[in-house]
Amino acid sequence: MTISINNVVCNYSLPMHVDLRKFALNSWNCSYDRTGSILTKQKRHPGCHVKVYNSGKVYIVGCKSEAASRQAARSVGREIQKIMGKTDQKVCLRKFRINNILATCKFPFGILIDQVNRKYPKETYYEPELTVGLIWRMTEPKASVRIHTTGTIVVTGGK
Repeated sequence: MTISINNVVCNYSLPMHVDLRKFALNSWNCSYDRTGSILTKQKRHPGCHVKVYNSGKVYIVGCKSEAASRQAARSVGREIQKIMGKTDQKVCLRKFRINNILATCKFPFGILIDQVNRKYPKETYYEPELTVGLIWRMTEPKASVRIHTTGTIVVTGGK
């Protein structure tokens, strides 16, 4: 059984306001939405999507590990620093935080989720007409686990 991390979501803030129009004109793989004052950028290495707000807040979605998420955050911060002309100042990533981790694993056997739901009624939620799998809400560590009859397990909400 192997556990694979599929998505890491993080956010941080920069200690400056970002001129999104200037950033969009001097960068590539990005689109600028003036109405919502959001710039979205797609990075190739590590592969992820970045949302930059003019207040300096940055959200990164789609990295495959925590290290890749930190690397993407540093490279985006450095790129913003260069484009804004703040290379002589120290620009740090404030309040860097991993918000969500999505991981999957597959058991080599099927799971009888009806029996699991009957055995643990307080921790689980299963409504066959509404959802495909059983939802198990964990308290320590706080996460949500979706269990399918095929043996596939998806863990979300980990930090």
